[in-house]
Amino acid sequence: MRKTAVHEFDATGQSRAARRRQTAQRGSSRLGIGFVGPFVLLYLVFVVYPVVQAVIMSFHEWDLLGSVRRFIGLGNYVQMLGGVGVIWSPDHLVIWRALILVIAGI
Repeated sequence: MRKTAVHEFDATGQSRAARRRQTAQRGSSRLGIGFVGPFVLLYLVFVVYPVVQAVIMSFHEWDLLGSVRRFIGLGNYVQMLGGVGVIWSPDHLVIWRALILVIAGI
């Protein structure tokens, strides 16, 4: 005579095996969060926060040693892209590039 499995169900209609699977899955997701959590926290502190701060600083005109900063919006970007006070010619870097190639070739 062959025995058939008796399924026990709880009040929600789930079998005991299904409950065990859910508990195991929940435990593995907690374990995953435990491993990934510290990385995400360090990534936010040491990568995302400095990038956000740099973007915020780029919209201000200020001396980094001074405490007064003035909001100028996109003025820094207009100055940079417009070439005002910026040397765009690659000619001024030719000597440095040649020197680096010579040092790298030694």
